[in-house]
Amino acid sequence: YRNDAVEKLKGLNMNHLKMVSDCFRKHGFISRTILNDVFTDILSDRQVRAFISKMEEVGIIQKESAGKYTRYAKTQEFPSFN
Repeated sequence: YRNDAVEKLKGLNMNHLKMVSDCFRKHGFISRTILNDVFTDILSDRQVRAFISKMEEVGIIQKESAGKYTRYAKTQEFPSFN
């Protein structure tokens, strides 16, 4: 039995998702700036952008605004880490 949600998250690092989840808990949203701070020494800016795109593609986050102040909200699909 293949879980759709699990299938969707293939290729996304679970530790990274957990860190993103903590950002949502702390700020209520994420942005590239927030993630760049969180992933300092872990991911480059380019990797952070790719990670955001990938999360958006699989539908676990969605863009709330555009331009310099682009924010992302999590969708119902976002995995929960307890």
